Amino acid sequence: MNSSTTAANAIAVGNTAQAQASNSVAIGQLATATQENTIILGDNSAVSPSVNVGIGTNSPTAKLQINGTLRFVDSSPGDDNGKVLTADANGNATWQDSGSNRAFGEIYRDTDLTPTTGGNFAISSMIHETNTLQNITAHPESLQVSTSGVYKVSYAATLISTTLLDRNIQMFIAAGSTIASATILNRSIGYAGTSNDGVSSHVAKTTLVRLNAGDMVYLGYNTSNSSIRLRANTISLLIEKVD
Repeated sequence: MNSSTTAANAIAVGNTAQAQASNSVAIGQLATATQENTIILGDNSAVSPSVNVGIGTNSPTAKLQINGTLRFVDSSPGDDNGKVLTADANGNATWQDSGSNRAFGEIYRDTDLTPTTGGNFAISSMIHETNTLQNITAHPESLQVSTSGVYKVSYAATLISTTLLDRNIQMFIAAGSTIASATILNRSIGYAGTSNDGVSSHVAKTTLVRLNAGDMVYLGYNTSNSSIRLRANTISLLIEKVD
């Protein structure tokens, strides 16, 4: 069948099959094993582009078709019940918790905030509820993501004035690896305003943003007005991974 081996402990089976590396096995017409300690089934060249492997079937329609059950044991055997097979960017698969790719979290402020005037500021002293974070780290002034992807980010706040003069505040989301390098998302900008003492004005907005692992998301504001407060328990920042 013109099969050939040119390395130690190599095996070649099939017409013109070649095992060229130590401890390699080439099986099937034109199969060529060039890497040590590998088993190559069939050939995928232009001469024979449709080589399929069947287990439990004599008519496979895919590169690998298994009719029956498959047992896959990764580096942590014995704890795979209910898990899903998940691939990384290189296609390497492992068993993962069904929710391991999910990410969500929320922080909020439970005390009133008297805004500082004259610049962009991140809201601080934010807290979170127990068991409301997954693959997200909460900080007093930000939410930090652990995996790259597209995230839905939402915020809300209620402004109250203590004067009859016109008062307003600009709210926004900023994102970046540090607060110093964070960039304001222009599409996230929203406003609240009032001109009556004791009257509230609410602002809320949602946007999508692509984040890198380790990025932090901030809720910020800008105002030149005094005699205003952001009300406790109305100030919140929420994030959820969507892709």
